[in-house]
Amino acid sequence: MNWFFLSIIATSAFGTQSFLYKSAVARGCNKFLVTLTFMATVELLAIFSFLYQGAHISQLLFTAILGFLFASLFWLKTLGQLKALEYLPTNKVFPITSSSVAVTVIYALVLLKESITPLQLFGILSIVLAGVLINRESKKRSDYHENKIGFLISFLVILPAAAMEITNKYAALNTNINFFIVVTYLFSILISSSSYLVTRKANQISKNITRDSIKFGLLIGIINFIGYLSILSALKTGHLSLIAPILALSVIITVLLAKIVHKEELNIRQFGLVLLSVFGIVLLRI
Repeated sequence: MNWFFLSIIATSAFGTQSFLYKSAVARGCNKFLVTLTFMATVELLAIFSFLYQGAHISQLLFTAILGFLFASLFWLKTLGQLKALEYLPTNKVFPITSSSVAVTVIYALVLLKESITPLQLFGILSIVLAGVLINRESKKRSDYHENKIGFLISFLVILPAAAMEITNKYAALNTNINFFIVVTYLFSILISSSSYLVTRKANQISKNITRDSIKFGLLIGIINFIGYLSILSALKTGHLSLIAPILALSVIITVLLAKIVHKEELNIRQFGLVLLSVFGIVLLRI
C-alpha cells in the first residue's frame, strides 16, 4: 500500500479517535483514565506487533531519544491547547494551532529538500485553508474574557505540534516503526499516569465512569494504533510536505462523524469546506 492511501487511513483513524474522545468526555468519562487506557492499549499492540515481526531493534539510543522527544512534545501540545482554551474559544485556538502544518511543510521543503509540483502546492494551500476554516466553525462560549495570553499560548503550541510531525518523519526513516511506537507510548504512559494519579486523589471516580472510561480507552487505543502505524509507514516513502496536510484534515472526519451520529445537517459553508479539502487531496495525488 502506497503513502497516499496509508495517509488517508491514518487521517480517518485520527479523526475517528478525536470524535470518540470528545464523546467520552461528553458522557462524563475521566479524560485521564481514557487517555491512560488508550495509551496502554497501543503499547500492548505495538509490543505484540514488534515481537511478531521478529523483535529487530536498530538505532536503540536514537529511537529512545526520538520516543522521549515525541512524548514530551505531545504533552506540551496538549497542555498548551488546554491552557489556551481557558482564555479563548475553540474557534480561535484551533485555527491558530492547526496552522502548524505550514511550519511542517516549510521545514520539509527547505531542510529535507523535498520537491513538489505547482498543483500539489495548490492542493496543500487548499487543504490548509479548509482545515483552518472548519476549525472556525466550532461553537463559541459566551463566558470568555479574551486576552493576549490566550493568543500567545496558541501560537506557541504551533512549535511542538509541527515538531511532532517532523519527529515522526525521522523515526519512520531511521527506526523500527513498531519499536518506536513501544518506546514513545512507554514515555507517554509515564507522563499520563502521573496526571491521572493526581486527579484520582483529588476526585473520587464512580465505577460506572471508570468502566465507560476504560471501554472508550480500549476502542480509541485500537484505532490510534492503526492510525499511527499507517502514518509512520506512509512517511517511510512519502513526502512529509504532502502527508502533513492530509493529516490536518482529520478534523473534517471528526465533524462529519458528529453530524452523522447526532443526525445534524451540514450547512452550505461546511459542505463547501469538505469539497475544498477533497479537491486539495486530489491535487496531491496528481
